[in-house]
Amino acid sequence: MDQGPSRKRPRASHSLSRQQSQVPIRPPFTETDQERLGARVARITASCGFPFRWVENEEWLAFLAEFIPGATPISRRQLSGQYIPQEVAKIRARAKEAAHHKLATLQLDGWGGINFHHFLAFMITTQDRKLHTVKVMDTSADRKTAEEVLRLINLVWNTLRTEWGVILVAITTDASGETKKARRLAIEANPSLIAPDCWAHQVIVYVPV
Repeated sequence: MDQGPSRKRPRASHSLSRQQSQVPIRPPFTETDQERLGARVARITASCGFPFRWVENEEWLAFLAEFIPGATPISRRQLSGQYIPQEVAKIRARAKEAAHHKLATLQLDGWGGINFHHFLAFMITTQDRKLHTVKVMDTSADRKTAEEVLRLINLVWNTLRTEWGVILVAITTDASGETKKARRLAIEANPSLIAPDCWAHQVIVYVPV
């Protein structure tokens, strides 16, 4: 007996299941990811001049919770005691490697902070025109004499020779009385050096900005 054309039941749609299966699954936030986050936060802190307490700011913590839910918030103590020192060590190692066996000019400059601390920064410019910070010293309690500046120059010079493998050929500072005298004393002890005035300071003196 002819029952007419067979009627097939329509197949159930599984589009919802397919859509759900296509939703990307967020990979777990690993210990390596946490270390990378800490390193990046340390660099942001230094680059932007943020105070350490910014990592505990409510908006930053909300940002982490919303966009990086697997991350563990970084505390001020971790930032200052762990992540920033780690990044400084990496940068210092790369600087030493880049400057090794290079000719260099030692330059130093001082400044005072709003907290009445005085700092003296020692840097080198190598023959390939790369600038590297060698040491920043808090000299607030030190006497501001040429002999004391010379002592610090010799200390940094020894560090450059023994730890950096740098060949020092020149020393430059501003033209103030004590630092200029310190350069003169350095030249008397090491005639192979040259010691010009820093022209960046001269430009600022004669061309106000």
